[in-house]
Amino acid sequence: MYMDPLYPHNQLILGDGAKIEGVSTPVEFFNGLYFLTLDGISVGDKQLDIDPQTFRRTASGNGGVIIDSRATLTYLARGGFEPLRAEVQRLADGLLQPVEMPGLKVPCYNGVIERDLVGFPWVVFHFAGGVELGLDTESMFVEITSNQFCMAVMPSEGGVEYYWSIGSAEV
Repeated sequence: MYMDPLYPHNQLILGDGAKIEGVSTPVEFFNGLYFLTLDGISVGDKQLDIDPQTFRRTASGNGGVIIDSRATLTYLARGGFEPLRAEVQRLADGLLQPVEMPGLKVPCYNGVIERDLVGFPWVVFHFAGGVELGLDTESMFVEITSNQFCMAVMPSEGGVEYYWSIGSAEV
């Protein structure tokens, strides 16, 4: 159903045809990309200590947070990634067995997401205008094998940052 362009629950309408209900966040079209204003990230009730400038697009067009519906993972600038990684590791410490995954720079663990992350707090992306995008464990972690999973948020390399539908990029 999600591949059907007429399925009404999987449409993102931008511009004049958009019907806005509830809160909204500004969207800016620049250099062929749609940019949003990400103000911060929280894990459960804890607001992470991240400088909001980490997510801003510069006057020259570098950085910023974009929507990219083709991306499958979140890529965050180091200034946003490191506090998030540290908080995930702090929460998992003593509850989950860490495992090294060659080539991955994210926390990985032995276990099953649905079973071993019951009660893990939601990660919330806070956008301008009071818009919040909450990521449950199924969105925040990805299964690597039947008994191992990793955080589905990666540090950006070279300034290119995306999220499965929200992200950041250097253009």
